Amino acid sequence: MSLLKRFQRELDEIDVTELAIRAVTFFLDLSPCVRGSLEETMNAVQLLIESTCRAARQVCSEVEEESGPRILSVRLALSPLNQIMAPFMANLHLQADDRSVEGSDLARAAEVGLSLAEAVDEARDKIGFDYAGGYSAKVDLGFGKGDLALLASLPKVLSSTKALYSNIEVASSGNGINLAAIRVMSHIIRETAFLKPERKGLDLHKLLVTTNMPGITAYLPAAQHQDSMPSFGIALCHLSPTVFLNSLTKGTLEDNYRRFMQVSLKTVLICEEVGKTIADRTGATYLGVDASISQWQEKSLGELIERLGVEMFGGHGTTFALALLNQAIRRGALMASSKVLGYTGAMTPMAEDIAIMNAVRKGAVSLDKLEAITSVCSMGLDMLVLPGDTPPHIVSSIIADQAAIGVVNRKPVGVRMILVPKGKPGDEVEMGKFGKVPIMAHNKFGSEKLMEMGDWVPGNPI
Repeated sequence: MSLLKRFQRELDEIDVTELAIRAVTFFLDLSPCVRGSLEETMNAVQLLIESTCRAARQVCSEVEEESGPRILSVRLALSPLNQIMAPFMANLHLQADDRSVEGSDLARAAEVGLSLAEAVDEARDKIGFDYAGGYSAKVDLGFGKGDLALLASLPKVLSSTKALYSNIEVASSGNGINLAAIRVMSHIIRETAFLKPERKGLDLHKLLVTTNMPGITAYLPAAQHQDSMPSFGIALCHLSPTVFLNSLTKGTLEDNYRRFMQVSLKTVLICEEVGKTIADRTGATYLGVDASISQWQEKSLGELIERLGVEMFGGHGTTFALALLNQAIRRGALMASSKVLGYTGAMTPMAEDIAIMNAVRKGAVSLDKLEAITSVCSMGLDMLVLPGDTPPHIVSSIIADQAAIGVVNRKPVGVRMILVPKGKPGDEVEMGKFGKVPIMAHNKFGSEKLMEMGDWVPGNPI
């Protein structure tokens, strides 16, 4: 039997009945919407979203019915809205350290941001999309007026809009780490958590603090339209832990590595077919697939690592197993398509994976271990749930540590952190669609003095 025929037979044996498309994400350029007034601009934004994407949800439903894999969500990724806000900030005096005093220019700028955010969220709801991203800013080199307006409005936007996500890039390998921005984000995180304490910090799941944007990705909160992209595009990501679990063999590690490559290859081919069909019918440009394994609760990456041979997720060998899995995913995906995007690897969102949460409860994995894992994993410290009394300098230090890993290793990482008012380490908190989630402990020793010693750290030298 030829190698090609054997390879095809092995692909045919892979069970993909549990494969789902986690997100079909449409990317839309809003730059043509800027007008002479804020009201005209908001109207133009809503009109463009509604006219361009009106039929997209229906098309996704039709393709889902025809092709097989379930489509779990349809999302919208917009141009960073700080760029849309900037022209209306010209006459305002804005400072990063101004704490939104009532009546100040920064407070008025925040009102502009909130109005624009509400208009976008309303348009998203009208076209039937599940989520929208793009309430975002890149501040690794400093703050423009549009950035400051967006940041000032962020706590109210996160707490008052239903499904609008935000990504703030505070560091990059090229430009370095903006410590001033990290300190601002630590206060925004705390302010958001306590703005509506009855929500137990859940609004913060819509906020990502990023180092090195991952380029094009279908995942929120990171997804946003970028200048180099077509004005209207589409990318996909899938939910595939069960497919990987079902592919495990009783053979050697090399056998399973090969199997993981095949699973990645096959799932990307399926997603690409779905994506191209949707693109053809909506007029969007097909951009590609983020082949990250993803997970959701009992469809668990943590369980896959344990079934591979680690006694419990977080135990010694976890980082090694994840590195092998990541490499297999990337190699298989690149065999399938030239349009592989974003993170494309294993993610470890604590509050989204039942096995990782169980490992937290049993003390097998700590925040420090999750940080170590990010050196080989995609995404970063994702969906951490921490006590509400976590001090700002600890929040800043966690973000700065993650930024350092991203800058030095030239890889995209991020921090998505939920602070639970009145929550204590070891408590269980009910968090809506995430279910019951354990609150983790952070290291009690921080670096308040270090975080206040400067505003900028240089990037990684070439």
